[in-house]
Amino acid sequence: MPRKAADAGVEPDEPMTGILQVIARLPFRIATTMPEVPHQYTVRGKGGTEEDWRALAAVIRSDGVFERWRGRRNRYLYPGDGSYWDQPPYPIINRMRIENDADRLRREGQPVRDAHGRIVG
Repeated sequence: MPRKAADAGVEPDEPMTGILQVIARLPFRIATTMPEVPHQYTVRGKGGTEEDWRALAAVIRSDGVFERWRGRRNRYLYPGDGSYWDQPPYPIINRMRIENDADRLRREGQPVRDAHGRIVG
């Protein structure tokens, strides 16, 4: 499995632009089981290509930053205006708009990041 953005088929000079193109090809659905946590998800093998799913998962795992959610430590990737995380061993990748999670991060004393992954608060 690819470990870095370039190995995942994403151009090394513009890794976030490349991964945004991959994200645009994946079908994300609204998660209805957790209305208090507005987010979307995509499931491996349920639309989109295996290559795109693997590419996004690989970039999350190699370039994502660690944050906590409900006591679990996950890697989060911040391309564009959303945060993306996977849920090994489940074949799911989630996404949430950054502004929908900022209050929780602040309450928990975690850094809030902008659309470039830079800490802003």
